[in-house]
Parts: sequence; structure tokens; C-alpha cells
Amino acid sequence: MRTTSLMTDALRKRPKMILFDYGQTLVAEATFDGIKGTEAVLAHAVENRRGLTAEQVQQEAKDINCELNRFDPAKRAENTVEIPNHMFTAYLYESLGLKIDLSAADIDRVFWDAGGAGTRGRLVRRGPVSLRCGGRA
Repeated sequence: MRTTSLMTDALRKRPKMILFDYGQTLVAEATFDGIKGTEAVLAHAVENRRGLTAEQVQQEAKDINCELNRFDPAKRAENTVEIPNHMFTAYLYESLGLKIDLSAADIDRVFWDAGGAGTRGRLVRRGPVSLRCGGRA
């Protein structure tokens, strides 16, 4: 049967695995600018009660990340639960009184499209970039 042979061919060509990766290995962020990403998201704000700037929102994000040890390689292992970005940004914006007219997925897309231009990377054998906590970075 022709259909059976097409299905068999398709099954033979299926990959054994698919790697999903982002962050300085298969895809590298040549430059990352969180403020530009936040500016792009704030362009979709329908409410900004405090009149916060992208710099202020980004500083709060850094402060929260430091409290949660999200980017400190020495302390990150102490976290027992990984916090997905869409949950983090929802908390960040809600706690600052910001209402954004985008879905969680669109907020992430807008932020990363504006803040980090991805390029094909090479395997990098160094640890993650850590944020400086305790001061204004």
C-alpha cells in the first residue's frame, strides 16, 4: 500500500529528539537591553497609576530577582521551584499597578523582541551572567 509506505518513511525520518534552548548556547543574545524590552511592553500599558518609567520597572525586576536568587549561580540551587517568566512578569506588573493590554505570551514576545536580538550562537561553556545584587546595576 502506498499510504503505509509513506507513513513508514515519515516515521523513519522523525528526529530522535528536538532541543529547545535559549540563552547563550544554540542562540546567543548578542546584546540584551531590559530597559528597551520594558519600554516596548509599557507602550501597551492601559494603566500606569504611578507613572513609572522603564528604568524604574526594570530596577524593581532586578530587585525582585535578587530576592529570589534567580540569577545568582551560588544561590540558585537553593530554589526548589523555578519561576516561569510569564508568572514573574504578571507579578511584577500587577504589584506596580501596571495593566498591559497583551496576553502573557505577547508580553514575553514584545519584551524579548525589543530587548534581546538573538543570533545563532556557539556552545558557550561558561556560567550564566549574574545580576549584581545589593546595589543599582
